[in-house]
Amino acid sequence: MGIDPNRAMIERAQTATSNSKVQFVEADFMQDDMHDQFDFITATASLHHMPFEPALAKMASLLRPVR
Repeated sequence: MGIDPNRAMIERAQTATSNSKVQFVEADFMQDDMHDQFDFITATASLHHMPFEPALAKMASLLRPVR
């Protein structure tokens, strides 16, 4: 899942991928009440645009527990 608050970036990402299993969501990562859980989260090109510690806490809350 790719998340971006910018509609143009979502459209660009959708155009650039042919993998039907990848979905793109127009949302504000820090404000959206996501109920998904993920095995892996990366924010390499976006973390510096967010409040660092709250963003890391939000990402950690969305990770599935390690078994």
